[in-house]
Amino acid sequence: LGALLSALAYTLMLIFTGFLMRSARVLNDAEVGGLSRFCGLLALPCALFASVVDLDWSSVDWTLLLGMFISKAIIFAFTALASLSRSRSPEAIARAGLFAVFTTKSNDIAFALPIVSAIFPPIFAKMVYLFVPLQLAIINPVGLMMMEYGSAAMQQQRNDERGRPAGATCRPRSPGAKLLIVFCSTLSSPVMIAVVLGLVLNLTARGRIPTAVSQFVQLAGQAYTSTALLTVGTSLSIVGKRDGVGAPIDGISALVGTSLIFVKVFVAALVMYHVCGLLTDYDTQTISFAFVYGCMPPAPTVYVWARQYGICTELTGRMLVVSLLVATPFIVITGLMIDLGATRGDLASTRGLLDAATQSIDALAICCCVWMVAQFAVSRQMRSGFRAELLPLVLCNAASSLSAVACIHSSTSRATKLPVDVVRQFSQHLAVALAAALAVRLFRSLRTSPERMRAERPRFHAACVAAALFVTACQLSDRSGPRWPRGDPRSEFQCVFGLLNSRAPYVRICFLTLAVALTLLPLLLFNARYLRTELRLNRNATDQPDARAGAACVECKWAVAVLRTGGGAAGTRRARGGQGDAGRAT
Repeated sequence: LGALLSALAYTLMLIFTGFLMRSARVLNDAEVGGLSRFCGLLALPCALFASVVDLDWSSVDWTLLLGMFISKAIIFAFTALASLSRSRSPEAIARAGLFAVFTTKSNDIAFALPIVSAIFPPIFAKMVYLFVPLQLAIINPVGLMMMEYGSAAMQQQRNDERGRPAGATCRPRSPGAKLLIVFCSTLSSPVMIAVVLGLVLNLTARGRIPTAVSQFVQLAGQAYTSTALLTVGTSLSIVGKRDGVGAPIDGISALVGTSLIFVKVFVAALVMYHVCGLLTDYDTQTISFAFVYGCMPPAPTVYVWARQYGICTELTGRMLVVSLLVATPFIVITGLMIDLGATRGDLASTRGLLDAATQSIDALAICCCVWMVAQFAVSRQMRSGFRAELLPLVLCNAASSLSAVACIHSSTSRATKLPVDVVRQFSQHLAVALAAALAVRLFRSLRTSPERMRAERPRFHAACVAAALFVTACQLSDRSGPRWPRGDPRSEFQCVFGLLNSRAPYVRICFLTLAVALTLLPLLLFNARYLRTELRLNRNATDQPDARAGAACVECKWAVAVLRTGGGAAGTRRARGGQGDAGRAT
């Protein structure tokens, strides 16, 4: 776990450094383009050539390689067919190709290779190198062909609608010609040339190449990882500036993006785990590698192709950012489970591993909470709008993480650990209650005025504090303490809390179940209403807009605007001003 956390730490630090350098304009567009060309034309081909030219083919697990390819093909076909289930128009075909490539093309060399090298034997890093040519030569061209066909058909439709100029001839290419063009461009790329050349030298000269050439290739290949990670960070910054990641998108696009991220990070890992497990008789190390490799985030090349073909550019940029944030904790949890399986029931090793994982996760949570509070303070609107609703939840999570770290490092005496444990459990229960209250208040904002929402805020917070205190008292009541004599007021207090302690597991289960229900149901109802309005407006886009649908959409957007701008007269005027503009548009 320590090696995995170190690999993830320096990987994310390099990505964040690239993001900061591009945001601070230390690197301009021309310099970022130069870094990308260096990675694609020199560094990556040299890294693949150095890996293939001296590869020992007897150590290659061909069954695992076949399982990885079959898994990617299954995920590609599933995503493409699901995208084409409702429409087979040229736009839908191009979009299906992009989504299928998004769920199958992982960031293999830059992101996956350091993580795989940190927790698995070196042969698995070689498997990553070997799978890159298969991805580039077989899987990617199918998606590119779909995008090429869809974009060409859409362009042809636009030309027909505008009217072809006199004397102009436009002979569309056949699908076979388009596929041939895509395959030729793929096979003539520097990456495929380097792989083929390394394979030929490996089979003919057994990897014996001049020392100067070998050192040059290795040195250029070693520069790929750091340069590519910096390029990933700069691409994330470019996504935010060009496509407006902070701008709102419609609910249907958000649902599609969430589904694709779920498929890429979780479904792909499960499919690869079971397919490789069936082919290798569920070898522990092999299926662990397959699962970790399956949940890697997608490569930034997907965004480049989306911009090139003009297909869902904004949505693709958002999905790249969110998938990186989702995949990172998922990889940490997977590495923790692998290490727990390796302890084989040793309690001391298991406890030490869990403590290390807890400290790492809590340290990351504290940094995120501090960052959010600093953002709220800079905006100077900590007590207004959505920030006032979210700030108590952020502070509770920070207190829970701090108390968890303090509980691990505190002494074993009960007098020292009890206050820390009280703070930890109270902050955890309060955070759960505040999350449920936030979801309920979001749903109530559809039918409640901003002034009333602001007036109800202290009552909601007081109810959350009371519920958290009650559950914490049930959890921390101790029946093994001294028995006070009958008639002493302390004996009555002890009897009450002894009864609560005997029912503490049931109280906690009921509290968590109710909190989850109050969190999910209002959010589902709010999103369902918003999505229903979006679908209704899309169906009536070509006809006369439905006044009720427009009013419902304005109402949903007005409720969100109220939460963001805050209650009171100023927030209401800003929200209603946007509502009036939207109403006039409808």
